[in-house]
Amino acid sequence: MLILQTACFFTVSEGMYLFTSGVPDQTQDICCSYIEQSTSGRGIRLQSILFNVDDYDAEGAIPGRYANITRTAECLRNMAHCSKGRFHWFRETG
Repeated sequence: MLILQTACFFTVSEGMYLFTSGVPDQTQDICCSYIEQSTSGRGIRLQSILFNVDDYDAEGAIPGRYANITRTAECLRNMAHCSKGRFHWFRETG
């Protein structure tokens, strides 16, 4: 949430981009509440970008996040939408 504090400090900020491959360590409700409070009346929008990396080793898939990919995407989509931002999702292959 430090990125929100920094972006909200600068009054000329119009948005911020969150590049991630997993879910935040806080619950979705807490994150969305904080985002809404921090961006309210400032015109700042959070654009969240999910970079889906397939992690593999010799023994199979390594879990790279605490939630499956569908729940991760849902969480990041909701975080972006609560500030009227956009959600983007792409893989290693484009």
